Amino acid sequence: TSSPGSSTDEERPSGQRRSTAADHRRADLPDPDLVIRTSGESRISNFLLYQIAYSELIFTDVLWPDFRLKELLGTLIGFQERDRRFGKV
Repeated sequence: TSSPGSSTDEERPSGQRRSTAADHRRADLPDPDLVIRTSGESRISNFLLYQIAYSELIFTDVLWPDFRLKELLGTLIGFQERDRRFGKV
């Protein structure tokens, strides 16, 4: 059953179907150890929500187009200095 205005898999052209979260999971890739969020935003916007449960999150005010090797190296040094607990207290 579909709601008004929505299409079912059968109605989509060329065999296209609606994307699901399972389509975006990559079993062949490990979960990220580090997530860098640029532009001063302090939220993850549900980006890889389950995959980043034990990731280190770093938020920077630098905008993405201005994020250069210098910022990356500083971020990686900060990451190396962290005491990772993987959910332990």
